[in-house]
Amino acid sequence: EYKATGYQKAFGYRTNLGVPLLREGTTVGVFALTRDEVNPFTEKQIELATTFADQAVIAIENVRLFDEVQARTRDLTESLQQQTATADVLKVISRSTFDLQTVLDTLIESAARLCDADQGTITRQVDGTFYRAATHGFSTEFTEQVRNLPVQFDRGSASGRALVEGKIIHIPDVQADSDYTFDQALKLGGFRTALGVPMLREGVSIGVLALTRKEVRPFTDKQIELVTTFADQAAIAIENVRLFESVESRTRELAASLENLRTAQDRLVQTEKLASLGQLTAGIAHEIKNPLNFVNNFSAISVELIDELRQALAGANLDNKLRKEISEIADTLQGNLDKVVQ
Repeated sequence: EYKATGYQKAFGYRTNLGVPLLREGTTVGVFALTRDEVNPFTEKQIELATTFADQAVIAIENVRLFDEVQARTRDLTESLQQQTATADVLKVISRSTFDLQTVLDTLIESAARLCDADQGTITRQVDGTFYRAATHGFSTEFTEQVRNLPVQFDRGSASGRALVEGKIIHIPDVQADSDYTFDQALKLGGFRTALGVPMLREGVSIGVLALTRKEVRPFTDKQIELVTTFADQAAIAIENVRLFESVESRTRELAASLENLRTAQDRLVQTEKLASLGQLTAGIAHEIKNPLNFVNNFSAISVELIDELRQALAGANLDNKLRKEISEIADTLQGNLDKVVQ
C-alpha cells in the first residue's frame, strides 16, 4: 500500500515508523523514524518512540500555551493603556468642562499616542463652517496654513470625505488615491496613511477626528475602534459646550429683560402715578412672571441635562473614585438648580 514519494526517493529509506502526536485525541503532528535498510522496529523501540512523541506533544502544547499567555498579556496591557488614557481624558473633560480647546487638544494627543499615529487633527464647526480646531504632530508651517482654512465638503481630504459620507474613511496611501487633492497635506503634511472618523450627533456629522502616519501603514480594526471612541468623546465635549453657551446666552437675555423691567418700573414710578394700585400690581406681576418662568424652565432643562449626563457616563469605563466624584458634582449642580427654583 505504500507508494514511493519524493521524500522516499530523495532519502532512500526502506523502513519507516510514524507515531502520531496526539493532544486530546486529535493529531497535531507526527514523530517519524526511518532506516536505510529493511529492518523493522521492535515493540520496545516503538514504545520508546511513542514516549518521545508524547514529550513532543507536551513541548508543542507548552509553547502554544505560552504564546496564548503572551498574546493575552499584550491584549491586557493594551487594554489597560486604553482605559488609563480614557480615564485621563474624562478627568480633563470634568476639570475643563467649558474649556473646549483644552479638551480637544487632550483628545487628539491621546488618540494619536494610543493608535501609534504620527499626527492628528480635530475638525469642528464654527458659525456654519468647519475648521481644524486642534492639531498634533504637524509642523508649525502646516498648522499655520490650515488653521483658518475651511475644510471642503468633498473627497479631496480625509476629513472632508468623512464629513460628506458620514462614515469612517481609511486611506492606506494618500499618494495612491486619485481623489485625494488636499495640496497643503501633500506638500507640507508629510503623511501617507490617513484615517478620518466622523463625530456624529443624532446621525449628523459635527466634526471629524483624523489621524495620519508618515509611512504607508494602515490602521488596524482595533485602532479604528479606539479612534471612534475618542471621536464620540469629542462630540460629547462639543455638545456640552454648545448647550452651556446656549443656556448662558439665554440667561443673559433673561437678566437684561429683568433689568429692563426694573428700569421701566422706576420710570413709571417717577413720571406718573397710576390711577389704580391694583392695576399697577397686576401689570408688574404679569411682566415679572414671564422671565421667572424662563428661569424655572431652564432650571428644569438643566436638571434633565444632568440626568442625561449621568446616563451618558453610566456606560463609560470609570473607576469608582472618578464615578463618585462625577456623581458628587452632578448632585451639587442639581442642588444649586433646586435653590434657583426656590
